[in-house]
Amino acid sequence: MKNLLLLLLLPLFIYSVDYEAITKLEWMGPEDQSLERYQDYLDQNPYQETNFELIHRFNSGFKGPLIGVFVETSLYSRITSSISTYISDLQNEGYDVLLYTCSGSTPSDNRNLLAQLYANSSMEGAIFVGNLPAPFYQTDNDFNDNAYDEWPCDLYYMDIDGYWGDTLQRSGSTLIPGTDGIYDTHSGNVAPEIYLGRILPNLSVDDSIIITDYFTRNHSYRTNPDSTVKRALFFIDDDWVPWRISWQNALSSVYDSIISVYEVEITRADTYSLWLDSVFEWVSLFAHSWPAGHGFYYNSQVNMDYFYATGYTSKNPPSRFYNFFCCSFADYTVADYGTGRAVFSDNGLCALGSTKSGSMLEFDYFYTPLSTGKSVGQSFLDWFNYIAIGGFTQMELSWHYGMALIGDPSLEPDLEFTGIIDIPQYSQNENTITPLIYNSHELELMIKSGFSTYDCMGKYIDAPSKTGIYFLKSPNGNINKILLINIR
Repeated sequence: MKNLLLLLLLPLFIYSVDYEAITKLEWMGPEDQSLERYQDYLDQNPYQETNFELIHRFNSGFKGPLIGVFVETSLYSRITSSISTYISDLQNEGYDVLLYTCSGSTPSDNRNLLAQLYANSSMEGAIFVGNLPAPFYQTDNDFNDNAYDEWPCDLYYMDIDGYWGDTLQRSGSTLIPGTDGIYDTHSGNVAPEIYLGRILPNLSVDDSIIITDYFTRNHSYRTNPDSTVKRALFFIDDDWVPWRISWQNALSSVYDSIISVYEVEITRADTYSLWLDSVFEWVSLFAHSWPAGHGFYYNSQVNMDYFYATGYTSKNPPSRFYNFFCCSFADYTVADYGTGRAVFSDNGLCALGSTKSGSMLEFDYFYTPLSTGKSVGQSFLDWFNYIAIGGFTQMELSWHYGMALIGDPSLEPDLEFTGIIDIPQYSQNENTITPLIYNSHELELMIKSGFSTYDCMGKYIDAPSKTGIYFLKSPNGNINKILLINIR
């Protein structure tokens, strides 16, 4: 029944995005970006001989889809009980599971194993637990700007029947014939066949402890009613406000309750920090970033302030899922990377992000399958297959080849509907949104941010004290939102 309700809310029109028009994400933080990311990675992860061991194939009894779980060998003995519980959870949901331990290996060895399991067993997706090899890709024409970049590229593991070549090497800011261990060519059937998620904290503490806590939280989410409020925070900084309506509408296919924060002088680091304290199942953030934090413009984009990724650890937001439209925030090869801090905080479960300047676009093709009950991994795979139609353009490569899924890809939001306000005279107004405010703390945040509330008769209300429908006036004087406020 849930899926039937969701299907009624799918977008009526899905249209393509003009990639050239969208403001490019930039590395913006107080720390400089390394220009030798691959060499930095090799320095921290020297080559070891490849060894794969099949521990067991677990059958659910339902002849369901197959998932491969690949655990770093040195980690396995410390999290064996957690892995057993996780596999039981997957079996209870109808999955068959292949469990491998992996040590050493190169990206090509891993990919060959994935290709074999896909060909022989129709494996649907893979989950890497621990520090398994990162493939790198490079281009000297990033965003058609004749700019060089290199980055971790998990699409290499997802597209297992395309050709990936290492035919060029870097010379200054250009590529010349040669080999250097970094892929630079992708051709043939470039669409991905499987999804991949990484359970990799890479934090400055014992990963086995964090991963054990993660699987405990994962088990609880799957087996107990989740108290997290089924709504989303949509927080978009200045450069992408022109696309807000379209991107927010895509998210609304999953959540009918969305808090949208977009006023250019309000989207600040302290405002984002305050909203993170509120209860949202899903957070979509759009901000220039770097692996250790986010930058937010203010003062007509003259200045920028920062929210550091350590805030996800110290605040432990109640949110379960994230979609980070944030430069390099999901670069899992960097110690203490931000997406890892968000997912492996006390409540996080799964996030999408990018290991480079770039992110997801064409959001409808991700959120629509997610709204029909598909997992995050299945929806991510559907989205990437849509992007791959006709092959990847250079702009699509630049935007999307860094996309990574951090956390368990087999999860899905625990969707439920709280109802949608139907106000005909405003239904055609593109600025109208209908978020649900659940407590007075959040309403106070809105008012402190410069908004004011009025009742349906146009009377100014200093602080609504009872449940009802209110108009919200933005700081620029526009009455452009309608709120159903539930005071409790």
